[in-house]
Amino acid sequence: MKLVDAVVAAIYLLFRRGSPACDSRPDNPRFQTWDEAFNRPIGDDLRFLIKYVNRDGEITKRVIAPTSIHLMRGQPWLFIKAQCHLRNAERTFRSDRIQFARNLKTKRVINDLGAYLRSRY
Repeated sequence: MKLVDAVVAAIYLLFRRGSPACDSRPDNPRFQTWDEAFNRPIGDDLRFLIKYVNRDGEITKRVIAPTSIHLMRGQPWLFIKAQCHLRNAERTFRSDRIQFARNLKTKRVINDLGAYLRSRY
């Protein structure tokens, strides 16, 4: 298991402790389990140009292709797992650290990429 996957899984489990029991079902009938509700795959071929601020305050521009989103209970942000073309590797981005996003197919500027992806998936 990659380090990033392990970190995402650990954070997910930490925040999930406050979730309803695992055998209960989410309120949204679209999802059968809490795992489906909190972890959603992205099947479309989307690519975004983003301006991202890491935890040290360093700003980089990247082209990413999101593969899944991971919601955190009680948090306004979510994790976006994506193929990062700058690093040529899969990376995980916190949505609140994305300062700018543009859909490269439509050229549309997305004000909040996390909210945009959450509304679609």
